[in-house]
Amino acid sequence: MILDPVVIPEVMGILSEDDFYLREHAVLWRMILAVYDSTGGKAADGLLVRERLSESHRLEEIGGLDYLRQVIESVPSSHSAEFYAGIVRDKAVRRAVRQAGQELVDAAEGTNEIAAIIETASTTVTRVGQRMARISTATDLMGLLAEAYASLEKDPEYAITCSGSVSQYVRGFQSGQMIVVCGRPAHGKTALGLHLAAEGLRYWPEKRVLFFSFEMLPKDMVLRILSSETGIPFVEMNRKSLSSREMVGKEGYARILQEIECLRRWNLYFAGGVPTPVAVAGLARRMHHEAPLSAIFVDYIQRMHCAKDYNTRDREMSVISNSLKNLALELRVPVVVLAQLNRGIENRTDHRPRLSDLRESGTIEQDADVVIAVNRPDRYPGHCEDDEGVMELHVLKNRNGADGLAKVWFDGPTMAVREQSSMEEVPLGN
Repeated sequence: MILDPVVIPEVMGILSEDDFYLREHAVLWRMILAVYDSTGGKAADGLLVRERLSESHRLEEIGGLDYLRQVIESVPSSHSAEFYAGIVRDKAVRRAVRQAGQELVDAAEGTNEIAAIIETASTTVTRVGQRMARISTATDLMGLLAEAYASLEKDPEYAITCSGSVSQYVRGFQSGQMIVVCGRPAHGKTALGLHLAAEGLRYWPEKRVLFFSFEMLPKDMVLRILSSETGIPFVEMNRKSLSSREMVGKEGYARILQEIECLRRWNLYFAGGVPTPVAVAGLARRMHHEAPLSAIFVDYIQRMHCAKDYNTRDREMSVISNSLKNLALELRVPVVVLAQLNRGIENRTDHRPRLSDLRESGTIEQDADVVIAVNRPDRYPGHCEDDEGVMELHVLKNRNGADGLAKVWFDGPTMAVREQSSMEEVPLGN
């Protein structure tokens, strides 16, 4: 780097100050970069570096003038700079792995709960992996233009396709996106989540969707789908005496059997258990390795927690939100996260949701690519007759499109989300 400043940008894409084992080398690295920056990237020769070390009273800290001269004279040329940088980085990673291994041994031998140990292990391994992450390449505009033009010639690929009125704002969910569906309790978040999952599977049953439910049993989720698809009220679907055909009538019972045969083709998986980001990521990675997932749903984020204590709930929610966004990017699938809104919406006269109403952390808002807020005007006192059964879908954030308001119908007995035009097509009740 001192012999030829041209190699400095290349080396900076490989190394950081923390990669040096000896402290004096880390100091020398910092001084070289300081000189390089102060000269506008034109020079970082030995004389300038020596002057910077002397001015900052750090020359003796790196071993004095003799050691600086030794460093410069020990390298015959600058041609192998990238190769040498790779050696330094690899040794740094090996040291990090050894340190991580010792941390895991210490954690396993301690008194922490198993969940905390697993979370420590996951965090430690992720930290080691990040040592290899460097911004080392860039794509020129011509290449990006060609890629962008190619994408214009074909329809966008959506893992989950949105239909109906909301599609004018959000046509679908793409790989790597984090989509937040939020609302007040009992406003239909879960119903909308199931509706979105069913949208894709109904026409493309080969898709694989993983749905984490931390509030309801998988059996109840399946009964909700059956109720929505058949039009038979959920309260009747959930009775233990469903085997009695008189309950739903012969026609209703036949619809149930017919729908079960249709649902058998769906690759829809439900999971519950411990609501931690480590557990969610672990199962998702394992299933994605077996066969690629098309989408992941999490119901809902405020039910999740970390095994490690983060002192404040805001900080904990930030960790959870970041982990879900990172999971979407890592597996290259959309992650649809259900979330609760705070009570602020109930204290306003219009009851219209805002991004600031997301409970406990602004990080959810920052990490999300799309935010759809569910609002049911008929849940508030004094609503007008026209609001009965209306579900408002407020697109509050949309990185790839416009914000706006879409309206659908929510059928309470079947807990189904429907477009107005489809209400007459689906048989409701007995």
